[in-house]
Amino acid sequence: MKIRRVTMAEVAARAGVSPSTVSLVLAGKDRDFISSATAENVRKIAEKMGYRQRFSHKLLHGARTNTVAIVLASQNVRFSEFATAVVMRLNELCEAAGLSVYLKTLGPDEKKNIDNVRELINRGCEGFILCGCPVGYLGIEKVFIQNKCDYIGHSCGLRRTIDPDVEGALRLILDRLAPVKLEKIIFFLTLFNGEFRQSVHYSAIKAAFPDSTPGEIDCRIRAFEYPQFSNQSQHILFFNEGYALAARLEGESSLPSAIFCVNGYVALGVLKKLEEQNLDMKVTVATLGLSQLLHMAGKPVLSADFSTDEMAEKLIANLKGNKPLRVSVHAQFLGYRATHSEIKKIK
Repeated sequence: MKIRRVTMAEVAARAGVSPSTVSLVLAGKDRDFISSATAENVRKIAEKMGYRQRFSHKLLHGARTNTVAIVLASQNVRFSEFATAVVMRLNELCEAAGLSVYLKTLGPDEKKNIDNVRELINRGCEGFILCGCPVGYLGIEKVFIQNKCDYIGHSCGLRRTIDPDVEGALRLILDRLAPVKLEKIIFFLTLFNGEFRQSVHYSAIKAAFPDSTPGEIDCRIRAFEYPQFSNQSQHILFFNEGYALAARLEGESSLPSAIFCVNGYVALGVLKKLEEQNLDMKVTVATLGLSQLLHMAGKPVLSADFSTDEMAEKLIANLKGNKPLRVSVHAQFLGYRATHSEIKKIK
């Protein structure tokens, strides 16, 4: 059975005004033409009758659509437990705030990504929340500013961003590793365009070892290219990279006391290889995030994580505006430590 919609003409008849008056009031353009008493009466009657403006009418008359777009930088962002949890929480918060939501995944083509964002604006999106760093992010941000859109992102390279406090998280982990020195730690990081020195992890490592030279830090890093647009599961790719990196340690002159992994899937690959070599109880493995996954796998690790609820809430709270903004989501330590034959829970 088709539900009948209340029309603008019916609201106008009940309020004793013209349909054009109703249109101006509901579009928020009544201040210069209509008395406040008449405008308030129209709004009350429209609400009582259950009138809802058609989306096309809002666009045509420039009324606020209360619509935001959650934009994923690539399809692999969908495979991130952290990003998935953030998006789910964002959707809940948007619904509670009366906002309609578009969900869009971008790809490897800069022009298409910018065109997709323009299309979302044409469809009435007034705010954008970016998850991850999309190809062409500088051009995308320019489109936001030109169209006076509200926008915010996390880990995306924009001028307005809510970022995990990676430096703080790494400090939490290194504090538990003390007194392990830099020369006894290996860091497994990802490359972006063949470079790891621009990553937040590298900056965090430098901050954690301020007395070490760039050369001393670089020689403790093993890196691989981030598989942002691979057709293979990101989980499998990261696991395989961790496994391969751990296998190469057999050629090292000495075994590290600790291995820091850029994420939990790399850590799982490392743990698997160390277990095969009977080294899993001699090397401490540490990572950021995915602590539940690692604990379910029955593997002892050092882990620091970020609150997905806090990330989503800060993204929504700071969505309004398009001026530079940088806010951090602080890390919380939770994990296990394994050194030689001893396993103990860190409280």
